[in-house]
Amino acid sequence: MKFFRIIAILLSIASACFGQSARDIARVAFKSVVLLEMNDSNGQPLSLGSGFFISSGIIATNAHVIEGASSGTAKLVGDTHTLQILGTVAVDRNADLALLKVDSSAPSLVLGSSTSPAVGDNVYVVGNPLGLEGTFSAGIISGVRQIEEDSILQMTAPISPGSSGGPVMDNSGVVIGVAEATFSNGQNLNFAVPTLYLSKLLASVSKQLSITSLEQQGQGDSSKKSMLEAVVKGDAPAHRLAKIEQQGEALYKDARYGEAEPLLAQACTGGSVDACSYLGSMYEKGKGVTKDYSKAVTLYSKSCDANTAGGCNGLGVMYGSGKGVAKDESKAAPLYTKACDAGSADGCNNLGVMYETGRGVGMNSHEEDCEHFLSNSCHYGQDYPKAVELFSKACDAGISDGCSNLGDMYLNGNGVTEDFPQALMLYSKACDAGSAEGCSSIGLVYLKGYGVQKNKGKAREFYSKGCDMGNQWGCDELKKVH
Repeated sequence: MKFFRIIAILLSIASACFGQSARDIARVAFKSVVLLEMNDSNGQPLSLGSGFFISSGIIATNAHVIEGASSGTAKLVGDTHTLQILGTVAVDRNADLALLKVDSSAPSLVLGSSTSPAVGDNVYVVGNPLGLEGTFSAGIISGVRQIEEDSILQMTAPISPGSSGGPVMDNSGVVIGVAEATFSNGQNLNFAVPTLYLSKLLASVSKQLSITSLEQQGQGDSSKKSMLEAVVKGDAPAHRLAKIEQQGEALYKDARYGEAEPLLAQACTGGSVDACSYLGSMYEKGKGVTKDYSKAVTLYSKSCDANTAGGCNGLGVMYGSGKGVAKDESKAAPLYTKACDAGSADGCNNLGVMYETGRGVGMNSHEEDCEHFLSNSCHYGQDYPKAVELFSKACDAGISDGCSNLGDMYLNGNGVTEDFPQALMLYSKACDAGSAEGCSSIGLVYLKGYGVQKNKGKAREFYSKGCDMGNQWGCDELKKVH
């Protein structure tokens, strides 16, 4: 018998350490989860939701589930008996939580500590999406969004209408959050209110329960937004928006595009035109979102209308390439000018290219002006000194392609005195900074012996480097060097 007691103790310890199986978690949770059906003042169905027992006769759910309801019922998963909701005992609209009173002795789920779960932790959600009782889903914590004193759990476990208010549990079946909403514009972006807020709300309930009827509860103060609305929907005050934007931009620059998208979307909706520019770039290049040129144009336009450098440069690129709009270089040039004047080094570089080629500037603004030429590459607007000025500005600001383009001007003596050593220095600076074209151009210098001794080995080395970095010209030239 002593041996079996030891085995039982060890199994208990193992269960505590490694958690329960998903099947066990679901089996236990179903005994405490309810389907909520809310009715309006005429007794007509108003909404469906989920909830779960956290104390004797007390059900936790989202405040928005009972919004506008005059009456309602709760029914345990798999049960046929309905419980009349007597009213609320506590409501926190900021956290979107409500505690409902019913006559029931159903078991309660265990609430977790105030410690936030970590990104990557497994989670399980029980709810009643579209009234489908006892739907059990799994996922992970994909983010913990913190804006000042508020925090929201982001997870991959799906939430659908009717699941709001259901429990979010960890590997041990302990409740770590309350399912709240899914972000319809995002990709698998689902949110939950951390248990910390629920524990605080439960602690505020006195032993002598004060029950407020659902009808008296009414609509509440519609001017007060929930923290999810503040964190996701763009209703945050200016100081919060600034922090949201900063977080989104930091994630963007760290190439964590999926996490950056909802924050930048919220900041853009809330009026941050810089966030709109970053978001436009994501849609243009398909980073963290499905590529959508039309949406990129809309976002860049919104940003550029407020004279932001990034927005105007991005919109110029769209017109210059014909992505999401009809190609029109005569519209791209003034946008690049606006971007360059606002401080965009990329805008200066792009404008320099237009002055170098004569496309979209001066008398060469429209292709119909060139119809009497045999080629459509007429150069009435060409201005090499202006191009040199713009490339220099871009290169000095650290734009690698600007240095490479400036190198071309010195190599060919366009707008400046021909200077091979200066060209090689600029190409090297560009190549070191990640310009594929700069690397390929070094290959050309060594192949032709521009200011250096001809060296096919060096030429192959730099053509190969440029090719590996995505420069097609470098790849083509590499095939020719034997």
